[in-house]
Amino acid sequence: MKTLDKPMSLKLTGAPVNSTADYGYQLKKGWNQIATPFNWPVSWQNVKVKKGGTTYTKDEAVALSLIESTPFDHNIAGWKQLSASSDAMLHPGYGYFVYVPSAGVSLLYGPG
Repeated sequence: MKTLDKPMSLKLTGAPVNSTADYGYQLKKGWNQIATPFNWPVSWQNVKVKKGGTTYTKDEAVALSLIESTPFDHNIAGWKQLSASSDAMLHPGYGYFVYVPSAGVSLLYGPG
């Protein structure tokens, strides 16, 4: 790892995510790294899954084997599966991993 001798500036540009509409992105078959696009936690229970033009609840998508039931996170202590209960949250600034058995699946995050 390289350390810096002096402070450095970093300029970031971009636009915030529309917080009044669903935000989604396509997943690939296999393991995918995911995160909430918002500045607030998102309940994993409220994430929706889209495949072939049809949108499913998270529970429907799990029953149809479109996604695995709960994502994993990783930290210095190792891998940990999020709780399967309805209070499992995806927190801003953290990355999670979810397994997708087939291609053509998108995750949709609701605004609130």
